[in-house]
This record gives sequence, C-alpha cells and structure tokens, in this order.
Amino acid sequence: MKKDTLFWEAFVRRTAQVIVGLFLFMVMFFLSAGRIDLPRAWFFFGLYFLSLLFNMIIFLKFNPEVIRARSEMKWEEIKWWDKLFAVLYIMSLFLMFIVCGLDAGRFQLSALG
Repeated sequence: MKKDTLFWEAFVRRTAQVIVGLFLFMVMFFLSAGRIDLPRAWFFFGLYFLSLLFNMIIFLKFNPEVIRARSEMKWEEIKWWDKLFAVLYIMSLFLMFIVCGLDAGRFQLSALG
C-alpha cells in the first residue's frame, strides 16, 4: 500500500487518539490515587506506552490499512449493539483505572506487605 498524504493524516489522527486515550487513563488513575509518587504505576504506563508504540510500528510495516480504518469512526454506520458494547467497554476501562488508582493510592486494599 502506498502511503500518501491521506494516510499520513490518518496516522497522525490515530496517534493523537491513542496518546489522548493514554493521557486520560493516566489522569483518571492519578486523580483517583490522589498522588503521583507511585513508581509501579509509572512503570506500567511506560510499558503500556511502549506496547502502543510497538503496535503502531507493526501496523505501519505490515498492515497500514488498519491505521487508516481505526482513525475514522463512522458512528452512523455502526449497529446499535456495537455502539452499546463500545460505550460499555470504554466506561469499564475508565472505571478500571479509577478503581486501580483508589486501591494503589488512597486505600491500599491490595498492598503486598
């Protein structure tokens, strides 16, 4: 596949989507934790960022059309049950980071030691 201007615009759009998503996860986690001095959390988010970067490199090399497809969401073409699933999935992701932040920072219910 030839990587034209439209592809690189889609690439930038998808990269921005992924980075904003990661940033929102971090904000939700650290706000619910009430602190930012959690080395394990920074390690996790660093690994998460590296996995996203690795994923993007693999797609660029082997299947760039996925990047273009994921950069555009045509909400009107999505079936109602897929919309419902997407909303519930996104809400559960945010809830997961909120609960993890509350546990790691404020309540420490699962502390190892």
